[in-house]
Amino acid sequence: VGEGSRDEPGAPAGHGAEECRNLHFTQESCPTRLSDIHRSLTEEVNRERKDKELKLEVEWKGDFKERKPGEYIVRAKLGGSSRCYRYTIRDVDECRVEGVWRQQCHSSTECVNRNGSYACQCPFIESIGRRSTSLRSSKWQCEGKSRSDECCGPDDDLTHSRCKSDFRCYESECKKMSSCDPLNGVCVDHFNERGHSCSCREGFVGNGRQCPQDKPTHAVLENPDGSLSFLRSSDGTVEKDVSKICGCTRPVKATSRCKATDCCGGKVPCNEQCAPDGNGCVCKQDFVNETVAPLFKGEPAWRCVDKTPPRVRLFNSDGSLVPLGQDSVVKISQCETYEDYGYDVEDDNKDVGMRKFEMSGSVPPGCLTALSTHNISFKVWTGPDQAPWTFHQVQRVVQVVDVNECEAFPSRARSADSSCPACLPRCAEGATCSNTEGSYACACPVCGKHGDGFNRLNDAALRPSAYVNGTGCVDSCAPHLRLLGDNPKVFTFCKCEGPLDLCPAAATVDEWEARLEAMMNNSPDELCPGHAFPCATAKDLLIDGRGTRDVSSRIRVGRPLRLGTGLKWTIPYDVEDEAGNRAPTVYRQVAIQERTLAEAARDAEAATSTRGETCTCPAAQECAPCPRGTADAPELPCVSTSDPTILVLLIVLATLLFLVYSCAWLLRDDDPRSPGHSRSQLQIDSLSPRRFDGASSGAPAPHFSPQYGGPRVGGFDYSPPPGAQIPQRKAAFSM
Repeated sequence: VGEGSRDEPGAPAGHGAEECRNLHFTQESCPTRLSDIHRSLTEEVNRERKDKELKLEVEWKGDFKERKPGEYIVRAKLGGSSRCYRYTIRDVDECRVEGVWRQQCHSSTECVNRNGSYACQCPFIESIGRRSTSLRSSKWQCEGKSRSDECCGPDDDLTHSRCKSDFRCYESECKKMSSCDPLNGVCVDHFNERGHSCSCREGFVGNGRQCPQDKPTHAVLENPDGSLSFLRSSDGTVEKDVSKICGCTRPVKATSRCKATDCCGGKVPCNEQCAPDGNGCVCKQDFVNETVAPLFKGEPAWRCVDKTPPRVRLFNSDGSLVPLGQDSVVKISQCETYEDYGYDVEDDNKDVGMRKFEMSGSVPPGCLTALSTHNISFKVWTGPDQAPWTFHQVQRVVQVVDVNECEAFPSRARSADSSCPACLPRCAEGATCSNTEGSYACACPVCGKHGDGFNRLNDAALRPSAYVNGTGCVDSCAPHLRLLGDNPKVFTFCKCEGPLDLCPAAATVDEWEARLEAMMNNSPDELCPGHAFPCATAKDLLIDGRGTRDVSSRIRVGRPLRLGTGLKWTIPYDVEDEAGNRAPTVYRQVAIQERTLAEAARDAEAATSTRGETCTCPAAQECAPCPRGTADAPELPCVSTSDPTILVLLIVLATLLFLVYSCAWLLRDDDPRSPGHSRSQLQIDSLSPRRFDGASSGAPAPHFSPQYGGPRVGGFDYSPPPGAQIPQRKAAFSM
């Protein structure tokens, strides 16, 4: 602190003394303000504060700034702990020192060092055996004084130095020319260029100067209250200025004059002094008489008070002072910790009584996360706490403003996580962080809308306002399901026509349905030749919408569902991704056609006639229906001219035509004209898929009883009735 030396903190000043931090100064090195202590206390406030409530109390006596030798105590209370500072100021010899502390005595006086100050005194005059006295000064009332400390007031008076510099001593003029009252006046040389002074002998009042011949003397009367009244003998007006009463007059009744100890009831320090005429006490210069709350019980309700209050000054972040009388506004970003910039107290109040300072507010300690405004009050006053004589207060307004957490913290996420974890964005993988007023939000991409975008936060203090349940970004897009192969898928079989005794019983719809289910269980690839089961593909968009993943393994194929009463079914395809998003059900239509030999022949001819009339399908698009060759010809699947399966289709049709005519030739009768006989018919199952065989599907296949015996044709047992003639036929097949 300053240029002084200090003892170790807590070192006792002596036996039984309060333990304080001791600071030693000389008068010239001692500071007039407690700025260093206030700054130190501010650092302690910022370093040790743990609670939301902020309260610092400091008290000291105002006579410290006078830098008078002695000990001065400053006490502070921060939270529940106390601080104590003891200032010890040593005297400086103003009569010998150079610089601003050098004495200001007039050349007609001598400098005398005092403890904590100095005095100016008149020189000793050998001829009169005493010191000379000061000139009369209406301002300082030092007339007739040999030393300045006899009239300039106590050293704690702020005007003390100006009074001493005006102190002058007279030179002897009484022997040369005296203007004193020749009867009761006394001429006193001051041994100064100002001449001499006159006074009255003891028991007389007046200025001691000889009255002009046209000016009568005055009578001095004693008032009922004990004061003196100086009356003009000519008109009876009251004259209380003794300097205007010429000559020397004996009062009617002797009274005692005011003394310095009569003021303030003898208590010190005192802001009163004797009136110029010696009649009672008046306030010192710069003090006013006001009705105030007394400090102690029994004190009068009025007091001489200096109305100039001490002032609190606040520091800015750069160390400069906030303009006097203005509040300080501090804006800090979210996720920062508030530290006060400090304060100082300017004190020009001349009263030497106690000062008190208080700093109070409610800024939460640690990291500030909420947008908010906090007020910190700084106030200083003199007099009682409940009714201070002077009072000054300023405020520091702390505004917490928004910060973009998404931009501010990723680069220093580790430090944010330790010092201010609530400000570190907690967005889930794939989510995008966006700033909001006072917080932030996490937005999931186009296929992650089933989550709130945040990681799960068990600590409620870490949850921003947009937090819901910490489910992250959950897939919200359903897969896309596409069927492979023909849709509808048509299976064609030969239909037996002829006498019922020769044709096996036609399969029912239930039997065909059982065969279809058996095929799907044993060889489901038949639904989409050239493709693998499940004859469909499924693609699922990634959460960010920038790619897909194959979820075909999750496709579920349902059992055939019958449509109406015909041989038509629909097979449902469903798929669901890992997140439970289900694609719309896609259906494959399956139909079974039974064709007679004549119909099969016409179909083959139609296929031959339309061989060159195939459709060309655009890539990745379904084909339009192909034109019919004849009115009765079924629609053929549309194929691309570049598709090699067209060759396979032509071969299959040619084989079908050959087999139809071969079957007709084998089954014709010896005598087609015999009554009761018609062309035999046989179901042809060579056109059916291999898995539609009754033996493999578990469904009963139409056949004759094997007990008749006979040749097996086309996969069925054929035996004539008993007694029938069996014509012998020979057949040869070549392929």
